[in-house]
Amino acid sequence: MLDNRLAQEIGGNFEKRIGGIFKKYGLGVSKLDRDRTIRKPDYLVNKGPKKFVCECKFIASAGTLDSGRYHISTLDPELATRNKGAFTSDGVRKTREVLVSARNQFLSLCKSDPIYNSLPFVVALESDFFAAGFYFVPDNVFDLTEISAVMTLEANTEIKAALHDLPLEDLEEVIEGMRKIKLPQTTLRFKVLVNKKCNVKFKPAEFLKNPIVI
Repeated sequence: MLDNRLAQEIGGNFEKRIGGIFKKYGLGVSKLDRDRTIRKPDYLVNKGPKKFVCECKFIASAGTLDSGRYHISTLDPELATRNKGAFTSDGVRKTREVLVSARNQFLSLCKSDPIYNSLPFVVALESDFFAAGFYFVPDNVFDLTEISAVMTLEANTEIKAALHDLPLEDLEEVIEGMRKIKLPQTTLRFKVLVNKKCNVKFKPAEFLKNPIVI
């Protein structure tokens, strides 16, 4: 069974982390979901008069196996005991489900206060290892026109690129400690998938530092 307590803890920590990064960027961050009677996104983010709404989602599982007995997740300790060979993760479907849920929260917010209809709506995603479907987001995500963009955190993009460009022999020497090379500084950037069919456009460069826009 999925460790729901741990999943909720990870999701809560991710939400706080995203809010903290926004604040480090010098952005204003206000909580929207203090009223638990209405399902709302997490944050209203602003830089001067420019604003967007953000919901943070943690995808804990890529689905279930054997009639729900096992979750495809590192948070299900029983998955390792399953002795039935390989399985296929359904992370793409779960990503879609999570994005639909986020979209519904935004619609609920707009229904309670129509002023938010005019703002971009962005979903920040974090995923369990098996549920990491962000890099294979299905095309039908773009029919969720209320969602302006989907983004994840990307660590050390420049370091990965530098190592990728090394010849294989040189890379092996670096891994084995036989050779030292100067690498770029560690970084943490947002990778942003912009929905070109959305109702309200989101311009990452207006809010984020050096975003990776795809």
